[in-house]
Amino acid sequence: MNDLARRAAAGALLLALAACSGANGGGSQSGLNPLPVTAHHRAFAHTKQLVYVSSDYSSTGAVYVYSAKGQAQKPVATITDGIATPQGLAVDSSGNLYVANSGSNTVTVYPPGQTTPSATYSQGISTPFDVAVGNDGTVYVANETGGASYTGSVTEYPSGSMTPSATIQLANDYAFAVAVDSSNALYVSWFSLSSYGIEIYKYPTEGSTNGANLNLDLPTYAFPAYALAFDHSGNLVVPYERLDHNPPKYLAVFPPGATTPKKKINMGGLMDVVTGMAFPSSGKLLYVATSNDHEWLQLTYPKAVPRDVVNIGSPAGLALSP
Repeated sequence: MNDLARRAAAGALLLALAACSGANGGGSQSGLNPLPVTAHHRAFAHTKQLVYVSSDYSSTGAVYVYSAKGQAQKPVATITDGIATPQGLAVDSSGNLYVANSGSNTVTVYPPGQTTPSATYSQGISTPFDVAVGNDGTVYVANETGGASYTGSVTEYPSGSMTPSATIQLANDYAFAVAVDSSNALYVSWFSLSSYGIEIYKYPTEGSTNGANLNLDLPTYAFPAYALAFDHSGNLVVPYERLDHNPPKYLAVFPPGATTPKKKINMGGLMDVVTGMAFPSSGKLLYVATSNDHEWLQLTYPKAVPRDVVNIGSPAGLALSP
């Protein structure tokens, strides 16, 4: 079973996407050497900037911790405690790491420098695929399929609470990615089962369950947008890739309020199935995890020139420390 098939949870979408992915062959894992899954003993709390990358390559997966700089480097730490098929990652303003575990229907939280979770979210969570934290501490979890209904959901947790205060759904759509802008507005990447198209909705305030479809110019017959991110100018960055892996393949950059991208950053030959994106707090850089390429990259932004490339089996999410 290929990488995409393992990531799809419901029958209809799994079969459709897996068949299309097979036309290209994706990124074979046969030549990879699995990373160790035992905790690394080296302390990493003192590292100035960290890159967290989740991987579902092994039976339960792991989250690997890297320095933000270094070509073909090895992880400085490995997190396995509380990890079960990890997907999306997020880091809050205090440096706490949040991990969406699709294998256990949980989100685990790790304080800076720690490999043991300090908290676990479970209420309202089903097949979590991504997690985001607003500047106000609100936690949002994208539940891919939401159980037997095959309709995804986003559960919202007020700061300091482990009980969801709201649940957002879009009929017959899967929820794959969540992101929060500087004004704490929530953006959700839904995937339509009828059109095989990406639908990005904006929910302007905490607790709002009726969002607005941004109607972004993203052609149908595409992979889901597995990640969303905002650059330093407040532009929304959305990965776009056809189901057959053929061109066009790009990162679409949408200014606030725009429905047409002001820039399309070509991913051809560089990034295949983007599963994680993050911008550092300063500098013209972008960090990207690419599942079918089995690597994460440090790129210049917006030209997307690779500066560091690090191999990792089946990366499923990426986040940066503050």
